[in-house]
Amino acid sequence: MEYRADVAIVGAGPVGCVAALAHARTGRKVVLIEANPTRKNRFAGELLHPAAVSALSAVGIHSIPCANDHLPNRGFAISSVDPDFTTLLDHPGAPGITFEFNHFVDHLRERAIATEGVQFLPHHRVVDLKGDTLVCKVRDEEDALIRADRIIGADGRFSVIRKLIGIEDDRAVLSYMAGLLLKDVTLPHEGYGHVMWGKAGPVLAYRIEENGVRICIDVPTVVKKRKDAKEAIWNLIREQLPEALKQPIHDELMNGKVLWAVNELRPRIHYGRGRVALVGDAVGHFHPMTGAGMTMGFGDALELAACDDLERYRARRHAGSLSPAMLATALYEIFAVRSAPTLALRKAIFDIWSEEPVLRERSMAFLAGTDPSITRLLNVGMRMVVRAFRHVVRDAARDRDIGQGIDGSRGIAGLVRWLLTEAVPPSMQMLKGDLPLTPFEQRRLLQQQQLDHL
Repeated sequence: MEYRADVAIVGAGPVGCVAALAHARTGRKVVLIEANPTRKNRFAGELLHPAAVSALSAVGIHSIPCANDHLPNRGFAISSVDPDFTTLLDHPGAPGITFEFNHFVDHLRERAIATEGVQFLPHHRVVDLKGDTLVCKVRDEEDALIRADRIIGADGRFSVIRKLIGIEDDRAVLSYMAGLLLKDVTLPHEGYGHVMWGKAGPVLAYRIEENGVRICIDVPTVVKKRKDAKEAIWNLIREQLPEALKQPIHDELMNGKVLWAVNELRPRIHYGRGRVALVGDAVGHFHPMTGAGMTMGFGDALELAACDDLERYRARRHAGSLSPAMLATALYEIFAVRSAPTLALRKAIFDIWSEEPVLRERSMAFLAGTDPSITRLLNVGMRMVVRAFRHVVRDAARDRDIGQGIDGSRGIAGLVRWLLTEAVPPSMQMLKGDLPLTPFEQRRLLQQQQLDHL
């Protein structure tokens, strides 16, 4: 079978569906290709920031049925046990939404398939790319050839299209995520996504249906591989949980169904090659603690539909997604790694969020992708760094530990170098040299080795 279209999109997940809708609204003929349309029970993103909700409205989707039976997402409730702190970060303006992932995909796919100009090809698995033609294996049928002026890889982290155009697979594993679904529980702050920090990574909690709360537990790689993994996970997280959630989480972790996903980092550098563009996780991704992944992907889809050439698309999306990617990566390690510099940085962040409402709102705007300014991000980052240095000096003096002060200062200086180097344009990435992929990579890996012996 042969097909001809203006645009061929590989991957009919959320980002692929939005890309199909966005291109169809420009009058293009779209073929939407999906290898496994019946895959269910996937554990993936279930939160949209306001910018992503606006992106859905831009392609004609103004309501998500599976998000209508519970409160919209007003922002994040952040809590920590070291230092002891709790604060609410509100979205600056309209709220976001939460939902069960598979129901959300079903709705987007139905809307895309029903749109004029979109042809859906299920059970088509791309195996080759020859010029402007995709070669697909089709279940119980002969191979299909799909010719298109523009080919879009919306096929996620394990993108076949990315591989076929010769872009390296540069993913790095950060940790794993264990997913639980709790019934008949009440969150401390309904309408907020909860981010709870403790000994290692975060525990996330947010409502995805009227009577269902999703719990996401960040699990260090060495802990995931242990024979007593569930007991080790519980020992890591129990101190950071609110009393009302402790027993339900314990019972579901030990005796219920646990879904697993891997948390990876891939810098958002490569946006495609030639006539082939990449969107969403096929471009890059970061730790999901800030819930910004689909927001970035929807932004990719809309921008690509509005651009005639790949270079313009790449430049605009790099500028639009750099700030949330950098902030999510830095925040994850600041709170997941236990060391003198990260403790000082935690205190500095909480100082800013407690004492400076404008900077608290700006932090949320960075995380949500509504403020892409790298200059403003670096300005906030430098103010945080100054406060962190003060905490390092104060704590070292209190403990009479010069070594602690030196270690803390070196760690913070490393974060500054990482921030400044990450902010340079992709054309200057060779300036990175041997800079670690993340600001506290060495400390994080060492901490994971130590956790293996607990």
